[in-house]
Order: sequence, then C-alpha cells, then structure tokens
Amino acid sequence: MSMKKGIIFPIQIIFVCLIFASLIYQHEAILLTTAGQGQEQSTTESDNITQSGVPGTPHTDEHRIQQPVRPRIFDTVLLNDELELLEIRMNELDKVVDVFVVIESEQTFQRGFKPLHFQQASRDKAFARFIDRVLHIVVPNITEAEEARNRRIGGDGPWAIESYLRNKGVQMALQTFQPSPGDWVLHSDVDEIPRASALAEIKASSSSLEEENDTHTQAQTRVLDCSFYYYSFEFKRAESRKGPVLAQFQLAPTGVDPNSDEPVELNNRGTRVFNKPLWEDWPNVGIRLRGLAYQDRGPNLVEDGCWHCSWCFSNISLVRSKAASYAHSEHNTDTYMNNTWIIKHVRQGKDLFDRNEIYNYGGPPIDVPKFIADHLDRFAYLTHRYKVPNAGFLDVPEESIHF
Repeated sequence: MSMKKGIIFPIQIIFVCLIFASLIYQHEAILLTTAGQGQEQSTTESDNITQSGVPGTPHTDEHRIQQPVRPRIFDTVLLNDELELLEIRMNELDKVVDVFVVIESEQTFQRGFKPLHFQQASRDKAFARFIDRVLHIVVPNITEAEEARNRRIGGDGPWAIESYLRNKGVQMALQTFQPSPGDWVLHSDVDEIPRASALAEIKASSSSLEEENDTHTQAQTRVLDCSFYYYSFEFKRAESRKGPVLAQFQLAPTGVDPNSDEPVELNNRGTRVFNKPLWEDWPNVGIRLRGLAYQDRGPNLVEDGCWHCSWCFSNISLVRSKAASYAHSEHNTDTYMNNTWIIKHVRQGKDLFDRNEIYNYGGPPIDVPKFIADHLDRFAYLTHRYKVPNAGFLDVPEESIHF
C-alpha cells in the first residue's frame, strides 16, 4: 500500500506539467505587458513638452505638458484675480484645449502691486486636474523702454501696460510651448468663455499646414461671437460682442527679428491696424491677436461661440480689485466703488458706470457653461442676483443691507 501511495502515474505527471507551463506562460505575458506599458509610457513622455525656463513659474522642470495629436489648441489668457472664472473656463474647455496658458504679472495695468494669484492657487483642488496642461507665465514689470514702445501701440498710461502684458505674455508663451504650424493659438480675457462645442468644430474642420516651413498656405483665423452678460447670466445685452480670437500658428515668411520695433500702421481713420496676419509682427503679437476680434464680420466669425460674463464676481471686494487694476482707471472712483452704489446697480442689472448700455433681465438663466449648471448652489451669484438684497455678494451679509 505504501508503494502505491508513492507512485505518480504518467497522467498525473502530464497534468502537473500542463499547470506549470500555464503558470510560466502567464508570468511571461505579465512581463511582456509590463514592458510594453513601460515602452509606451516612455514614448508618451518623449512626446511631452517640458515647461522650463519661464521666470517665476511655480512648477519644476519635471512638470510636463501632454502633446496630443495635431492640431493643438493653446488657450492664452491674462489673469488678475478671477480664479473662479478661470476654473469655469478650464472645465468648459477641458476636452478641447491642449495647453492652458495663464499669464500673470505682479503689476496691474494701473501700476499697483498684485500677488501672483494663480501661483498661489495652482495646487488647489480646483486646478489639480488641469495642472499637467497648464503653462504659467509670469511677465516681469514693464521697463521705461518697453513702456515707451507700447505707448505708441496701445496708448498712454494703463493702456500701454496692458499692451505690454499681452505682447510680452504671448511672446513668452510661444517661446516656451513652441507651437507647430497649423496649431491654434486662442487669446481672450478670462471672462470671455468659449463654448467647447465651437472649439471642437474648429479643431475638427481646420486645414493643416502640411510642411513645417510652409509660409505660403493661408493660415486660418476665427473670431468667436459672444452672448454678452453683465454681473450674472440673468442680465443679457441685446447685441452680441466679439471676443476670443483663434489664429493658426504660421512661420513668418520674412524671418522676423524678435527684437525689431516696426512702425505702427494706421488706417485712413488714423486708428491702429491690428487685423492683419500677425506672425510677422513679433513685438506686437499679443495686441494683434486681440485686434483680430475687430475685423469685419464674415466667414471667420463663429456665431454664438462664447459667453462673456463681465463683472461677474462672487465678492464685492473683487469688483473693487478690478476697478483698481484694469485699464479703465477713470472707473476707479469713490462714487463708483461705494458699497451702496455697487449693490443697487448689480441687483437691478444697471450699468455700473452710468453708460448708455442696457442689459435685459431674462429670468432664471438656462444657457450657462456646464460647470455652472452642475454646481448651481456654489455659483448662485451667477444665476440669481436680481432683486437680492445684497446682490448675491458672498462678503456682504444680507442683514447689513438697509436700502
């Protein structure tokens, strides 16, 4: 009996061998899969753009930006302190924008000091899911020489500084992410929020500049027409307004000197011309991008392509911050920045500066960016301000209002 127990029959040997062979095959398959994943990851990383060499960036050289299939869209915006609007914008454009470029400076248009708000907020939960696609550009304060040049381009005082920040910020961004011919560069203010559907259509239908050095094929431009709102999505202006501009990147056929200071061209009305191809005019690249918004309406205009929500702030302190920062310094007065004045105008949808601009109350809004629709309680100030005692401002208690 003991001998029989110790005997292993041939069929049992075959069965054990089959099990052992199966285990070896599975182990090799796992190794092959892991190696393939490593190789695929290595390939992906080699196709990434390393963000480095940008003065003041909050990220390290290891921070990388994914480089998907062309054409790519680079979204460039100037930021003061409109972080909630930036968050709404990024969520709306999440699936269509390849790189978000946030341009900041420690100097406001009115020469005041400001913190680098995105640098401080970049690691917050609100922006964590986007940070691998964010390029943070910090523009140095304007020099006397730069101010003199931009004064001839953008105008005096705050307008020269705005011109400088747009030009320098977009220049620094282009030098860093180095778009390929045919990629789209989008430029607008942060409160001009493009519709993702509009950008997706532009991206899908755009023609490519096939040759890397193609300077002859006409690069395309697009201007997004915006539904224009004031204070919240309840108050809408009857007329739309042109806003974000997209231009396909194209190498300049003349090999432009980045340090050149070309004269500003004027039209027959004596105003500056910035609605011509922009890549040849490197020093004025930001203002030329912005200026494309004022070109004639035509096939390049995308109807209903964005929402423009102006002065749409959660806190009354942000209203004052904008008035003290942006180029319209004439609005930064004690009259306009008085609490009572602001609240009365906002809750009634009246123009804050008594201009002849009419905004119609349209009832509870139904056309808003999806991120707002998904977080209505959080963004109540963007959908419900009309006749609210404190105009929906989170930093003004309702019980403090007696007017």
